[in-house]
Amino acid sequence: LALLPGAAHADEATMIPAGGSTDPAAVRRAVSRIEQQSADIRTLSASLVQEKHLALFDKPLVLHGQLYLQKPDRFAFRIDTPLRYTMVIAGEQLRQWDEDSAKVQTISLADNPGFKLVLRQMRGWLSGSYSSMLGEYDATLLREEPIELEFVPRENALAYGTVERVRV
Repeated sequence: LALLPGAAHADEATMIPAGGSTDPAAVRRAVSRIEQQSADIRTLSASLVQEKHLALFDKPLVLHGQLYLQKPDRFAFRIDTPLRYTMVIAGEQLRQWDEDSAKVQTISLADNPGFKLVLRQMRGWLSGSYSSMLGEYDATLLREEPIELEFVPRENALAYGTVERVRV
């Protein structure tokens, strides 16, 4: 619990500065714990809130929906508001539907390496496989119990310029 801005907060194992710790050993220990705890998880479903900052709009676009993961290669998300959109990925095939067109579009991931890279990252984030992200993101351990990490893409990362940060 951070008592004052800039103060440290205490947990059972260590003191973490209020701004977080970028100590590589502490980050690796936290990532390892998450990966161990999520290794046996086969399916996942969660509420989704995605905030997009687009140059076209003065205010952010906030999307609400659900996301689903079934290891090893099935992923879906459904946006319910303010628009309706569904995307399902199974193996090497992506199917998407949107309310405006009311049509299902199918895309082969085998023929689209860019989509394949994005999908690899999405699966990594949702499955708890964060070790592979450490090469492309700077990570900060914000809290140890429960673990809270923040990942910021490095300039050479695929997500740089698109993703500001990911908090898990």
